[in-house]
Amino acid sequence: MATGRVAALVMGQVDMRPDWVVPVAVASYYHDAAIWFEHTWDYLPGSESLAAQELSRTGHEGDAALVTAMIDEHHRVRPARNPHPLVEAMRRADATDVYRLPLPPHVSRDDYRAMLKRFPDNGMHLMLGRGFVMGLKEHKRLNPMPMVKL
Repeated sequence: MATGRVAALVMGQVDMRPDWVVPVAVASYYHDAAIWFEHTWDYLPGSESLAAQELSRTGHEGDAALVTAMIDEHHRVRPARNPHPLVEAMRRADATDVYRLPLPPHVSRDDYRAMLKRFPDNGMHLMLGRGFVMGLKEHKRLNPMPMVKL
C-alpha cells in the first residue's frame, strides 16, 4: 500500500503529464523494493536495478534516468539535486509517508485523509522498524541507514 500512498502524494504535488504516469508508478513501486526482494537495508542500488528491469521489460527504457533519480534521491534530507519536479515530489512524498512530516505542497489534509483510507498503512511502520534492526545487523552499527543522503 505504500506504493499507492507515495504515488498519490507525488501526483498531488505536480501537474501530472501523461508521460509521467509510468515513471511515477514504477518509482513508487520499486523505491524500496530491494529491502523486501533482496533482503538488504542498503537497498537503493538494488531497487534502481529492479525498476530498470521493469522499464526494459515493458518498453519504457527512456524513463530509466528519471526513475533512477526518483529512487536515488527519495531519502535525501535536503532538497533533491535533480531539477526534474518529480524527483523532489518523490522525496517529499516518501518523507510524508515514512516520517509523517508536514504535507507536501498542494496536498490538502482532506485529500491526505482520503488517501490514507484508500491506501492504509497495514503495519508498514512496524516492517520499517524490522528493516532498521536488519540494517543495524547488516552494517554493524557503523552506518545503520545507508540509504539516507544529505
